[in-house]
Amino acid sequence: MSYNNMPNWMDDDVDSSIPFTLDEMAQIYSTASVDPALLSYVTSPTLDMSIRQSSIPYSPTYYPTPQLTDNILIPPYNSVIVNGGIVPSQGLVNPMGQSTLHRLEPQTTLYSYLTTQNPRIRGPMEDPNLRRKNAKSPEFAFIWWDVRNVQVWDDFNLHTILAIPHLQTLLQCPLPVSCLPEAVFAPEYLQLGDKASFTKLANLSFCYKVTTALSMALGNLDLSMVLGPTGGSCELVGLYQDSVYQVQQNRVPGFIKSCREWNSLMQAGADGRRREYLQVLSQLQRYMRDHNTRYGYILTEQELVCVRAVTDQQGRPIFGCLDVSLPITWNQHGPGRFTIYLALWYLHMLANQTPLPGQFGWALNVPRSPSFGARQWTLPKDAWIPIPTKDDLAVAQSIRGWSEATDPLTFNETIL
Repeated sequence: MSYNNMPNWMDDDVDSSIPFTLDEMAQIYSTASVDPALLSYVTSPTLDMSIRQSSIPYSPTYYPTPQLTDNILIPPYNSVIVNGGIVPSQGLVNPMGQSTLHRLEPQTTLYSYLTTQNPRIRGPMEDPNLRRKNAKSPEFAFIWWDVRNVQVWDDFNLHTILAIPHLQTLLQCPLPVSCLPEAVFAPEYLQLGDKASFTKLANLSFCYKVTTALSMALGNLDLSMVLGPTGGSCELVGLYQDSVYQVQQNRVPGFIKSCREWNSLMQAGADGRRREYLQVLSQLQRYMRDHNTRYGYILTEQELVCVRAVTDQQGRPIFGCLDVSLPITWNQHGPGRFTIYLALWYLHMLANQTPLPGQFGWALNVPRSPSFGARQWTLPKDAWIPIPTKDDLAVAQSIRGWSEATDPLTFNETIL
């Protein structure tokens, strides 16, 4: 540790009652040990070779590596993370039993950091009179009736998070406030005018804080929340980077929509609104299947809705069957509330290389050839799903080779 990089309070005016020299303090920081049981569920000494050697490919799309920019914060966590594990502040003690970090800097927790208030936006993303339908795939790679079953993801909540072994300890572990800085942006970003401005705000707030919290929880930047490629259908990316195998994967795809374009109340509307509701879910399902990932989400200026692909007992993904969380509204914040920050952080923790205890891993093993008939692994369609017209089915049949997921296999299929 270089003395030139010491914080401002480490100068000649430091409190003489602190029984440490600079050399002793550097030694404490560099030799602190961590309880291996504390974070055994989020760290893994080796890669999961069963996943590496499986037939699951990774996305060919390459994303920019997070750097020290306004998009991604690399926090100064070296003082509290040792060998990939979090060291509680009470573990950094001098021989007299006095807590070094507690005496030197105010503290906070990941839980407090992730339950703060969302940015106070001052207007909708789009004009109230705008009525735009959601995007259709010209090659019918996805269409609204591809979603056949929508189930409530009822255990995606704060109670489940705090019930996972060691996760509550992780969230409530004291950390120096300098390790968890708040996102700062100009006031003009709060005045939304279009999707681009909201995406910029999401990057400066949610990507910033979620990546910061992930780096503190995991001890590295292997998993981060960043903006998607320019012009891509996925605006937000849960990016996993393997420095050993030089692999990049989008494990948590996120779509940004206007609340007038998509919201969770559309499910209870008329058939036209339900088709718009299902259209976005079908697009997200297609993206998740193409990238072999189980988790995704939809973010609007009103709410966050998280999605999990359903698999059967043999681990086969059920086509068109999605677990959809209850909406997490924009105004939820404070202790005891399930906030958007906390939900996004937890969703990315679910996509870590080592699965959380009692939860599904991130990988979704979709066979890469239509000959496997993966789309035929279905459940009976929910009664509330609208019935497509014969003309719509005929167009889908002529373009992609099949209309309904239960149709027989054909030789010219291209969609898994």
